[in-house]
This record gives sequence, C-alpha cells and structure tokens, in this order.
Amino acid sequence: MTFTKEQIKLLEAKLSSSHVSERKQSGINLSYLEGYHVIDEANRIFGFDGWSYNISFQEKEHEQIKIGAQKKDGHYIGIVAKVGVSVGLTQREDVGFGSGRSTSKVDAHELAYKEAVTDGLKRALRSFGNQFGNALYDKTQKNVTSDAPAKPKAKPKAKSAVKDDKPKMDFIKMIDDATTEEELMNFRKEYKKEILEQDNAEEIKNHFIKRKKDI
Repeated sequence: MTFTKEQIKLLEAKLSSSHVSERKQSGINLSYLEGYHVIDEANRIFGFDGWSYNISFQEKEHEQIKIGAQKKDGHYIGIVAKVGVSVGLTQREDVGFGSGRSTSKVDAHELAYKEAVTDGLKRALRSFGNQFGNALYDKTQKNVTSDAPAKPKAKPKAKSAVKDDKPKMDFIKMIDDATTEEELMNFRKEYKKEILEQDNAEEIKNHFIKRKKDI
C-alpha cells in the first residue's frame, strides 16, 4: 500500500497529550495510550477497511497459586501473543504479554488472552509512528504536543496503611487480600478513580466482581 499525502501528514503529526494516560509502575511514572484509542486512530488514518490484524499465541505459563487471605486454590495464567498488523501490503508485528489470576481457570485464561492481544496490537501499531504512541518512547517527548488543555492532576490523597505497604499499587493482589465484602467495598470506594486510570482497568473490574462472588 502507498500511503496518501493526507495519511502521511496524519502519521507525521505530533501526538496530542490529550490522548496520553499515565500510571505508576514500580515507582516510575509511565505514559501510554489506551487500547481503544489506538484502534480508533487506525480506523481514522487507514480507514475502517484499510487495515487488519492477526494473532498467534507463542507461549503459555500456568501455575497453581493461592489467592487471598483465605488461601483459596487459584490459577495464574501468563500468555505471550504475536500480533501482526497489515495495512495493504505493509506488514508490522510485535509481541504482547498478558496475565490473569482467578480461582477459575477459565476466567484466568480470559483475562490473560485479552490483555496479551491488546498489548501486542498496541506494540505492532506503534511502529507506524507518533499517533500510535511511538513518540512516548522518546524521553524528551519532543513529538508530543500539549495543544489540548492539560488534564487536571488528581489531588494527593491522604496516606493510608494500604498505600504505604503497597507502593506499586497491585490492585489485583489488594482485591485478593480482602476477606469480607465490606473490605472489598471500602477498597472500591477508596481507589475507584485510580483504578479507572489503569491500563488494565477492565481486568481489575472483572477480578473485583469475581472476588466478590467468591467471598
């Protein structure tokens, strides 16, 4: 496929900071694009019928684990997915990783597969440039523009024992550690905003629902 002048212009444009989300991981602030956004961008730039992707699963890891304070039998699933993106005759591919933890083996698989595919798709599309997040890998972020109003920063919340003990904010484990429905509801109330800002917010939400049923 030969890209049109308009497509090249769109691909070479700087990435608007209004599309960029942030999260903390291991004490480091990370910038990223949501999975739904990169798909919207591919449809906008290449056309709804102008691109496609294929998936192959490369590796799978399965471990029997204990979940929560009650040490229930559970499953950890890790998946590596290779995702190839085709735009006409142009093909790009990369790999993504996903993991799932649940007392249900089926649910753990579902979480891991979905996360691996989203991660792989985002990484494959990144090779098409700024609009798909490649600009975020440059530490100076010179190709990220703040032409849109900056997102308001969340006000710092009062310190709690949970936050001090869990600086990495492992929400999945925090859900597993809850032993009563009341603890779960307090967890959701306290961290609702932070969870919505996570790249794996949907996984956390599904895990919360499953944990609530298990208690």
